[in-house]
Amino acid sequence: MRSLLLHPLTRLRAPTASASRGGGVRSDLGVLLSPETTLEPLNAATAPWLRAVVWTDFRLAVSLFVVAPLAILGWSAYACRPSALGGCGGRSQAAEATLRIMTSYWQASSLLLVTVAFNIQQSQLGVPTGLVAQAMILVSLCWWSDLDEEVRSAEPSALRAAFLGWRALACVAAAGGVLVQAPFQPCLALPALASDASCAAWLEPPLFAASLVGLTPSPELGRLADGFCALYFAVLAYYGAVILPRVGRRGRAPRPRLMNVGSPIGAWRMLGFISEQDVE
Repeated sequence: MRSLLLHPLTRLRAPTASASRGGGVRSDLGVLLSPETTLEPLNAATAPWLRAVVWTDFRLAVSLFVVAPLAILGWSAYACRPSALGGCGGRSQAAEATLRIMTSYWQASSLLLVTVAFNIQQSQLGVPTGLVAQAMILVSLCWWSDLDEEVRSAEPSALRAAFLGWRALACVAAAGGVLVQAPFQPCLALPALASDASCAAWLEPPLFAASLVGLTPSPELGRLADGFCALYFAVLAYYGAVILPRVGRRGRAPRPRLMNVGSPIGAWRMLGFISEQDVE
């Protein structure tokens, strides 16, 4: 923890003279639970209300876009496990539809991880990718109409209720994130994000999270971010030009042979977690 507090981007506000050892422990907890109130801003001119908005957005992203969907993905995969892995041999369509939607979600939301890497690098590319990532989350959760109908018309279950409840919250959070981030898109044109009071605020949460695990800006991280960003948009272009004109909004529609081998859905199918696609 002390190495965290000495990081140049996570400087504690000056303690009072009466601070004790117990107060130091409380201060450490305060850094983890409420960094925006205990750490100095990256840019001294950043308004406190803006820091509060940015950190709230970050907390929502971690809880609704990472922790909860990871749990639902694992739950749906467990419900769809083949008999060779202890499954009962008869999966429900709702569980399989949920697994398919969650897989689509993780493909779309992977751009959030790229955005975090860009922000650690203080790269301007993190400005548009953060907005696009949340827009793609909305699309991935609402696009496949046949899978959505399967889940909604299924018998009530804990997995179904958890998925539908989470999806509603995630869609609201993603739409709100797009609206909140849209006014900050001019940050893309700035030579240095940290030099602007408004733009610097969006760098604080990723830099703080990186400091917790000892991650710092580096050429290697920058190259990884650039490479995965290029791959993401190449796949997105392939979907837009090849896949969607062919399948529309049918999540179970047959894909090209390449997608049966080189995609997460293809991997689930080969492992026996999901059934074959519908026929043409």
